[in-house]
Amino acid sequence: MTISNDEKKIFLQVLKKSPLRIGKNTVFTLMPVQSTHRIYTFEAENKTYVIKKFIEESFTQLNRPAIFNAQKDLASQGFAPMPVWIDCANGVWVEEYVSSQNVVFKPAQNQSLLGTVLAELHTIKIDSKLILHIDLPAQWQHYLEHLSQSEQEKWLHDIEQGTDDYNKLFDTEPRVLCHNDLSLGHILSHAPLIVVDWEYLAWGNRYFDIASAISINQIPLSQAHQVIESYAEKLGRSAQEVFNYVQAMKLCTQITNGLWYEAKNALPL
Repeated sequence: MTISNDEKKIFLQVLKKSPLRIGKNTVFTLMPVQSTHRIYTFEAENKTYVIKKFIEESFTQLNRPAIFNAQKDLASQGFAPMPVWIDCANGVWVEEYVSSQNVVFKPAQNQSLLGTVLAELHTIKIDSKLILHIDLPAQWQHYLEHLSQSEQEKWLHDIEQGTDDYNKLFDTEPRVLCHNDLSLGHILSHAPLIVVDWEYLAWGNRYFDIASAISINQIPLSQAHQVIESYAEKLGRSAQEVFNYVQAMKLCTQITNGLWYEAKNALPL
């Protein structure tokens, strides 16, 4: 898939407002990655950059400027690519390109890697004023608004139970920095730790983040023992306690993921 003329025109217009110096013959190369967004690389000033075109912003309702500033903090600590420019009106994000460095994905080790990386992410210190607090019931309500009445009704029972779980469990311990979308493909390097696609980052519940990562990577919770054990070992916690809390977050994860996909699919083509 090559870039359309319209999209290239938008990118060039956005980049002309950025601090980068580019020419009209700049080449945008589509990255071979699985993503909701269209992601390209391009060259400027002898460096490679990534440029993303987001899907319909009203669907996600994300605070992109806040995410931009938070990622700058993470990048200054070496945990993320440095963001360079954002244009919310056009839904365009630009950041420095970081190649995948030392992560070799082996099925037998993937779970351990995921658990260890989650544990390390949850210990990152960042200015709390830069990070939004996740509010799942409000997020669910926003996704519901994109669905028909009949589609909404089939979710009501689960949302009632999920809201109860959220209110009882989400703040049983202090919130931590959560990625909330950690697929193995988002881990570019482990030593040092570098992770991409931080658009759902938030102050959240560590067990919801673990449950989300397990779900995103299509690991049945009943078979996610290595994720749990690696996480618990890294932080000196009880593996059984971690498993129990992650299991308690399962419904919240299912609602969030299910509503996200249904709301996305309800967008006009």
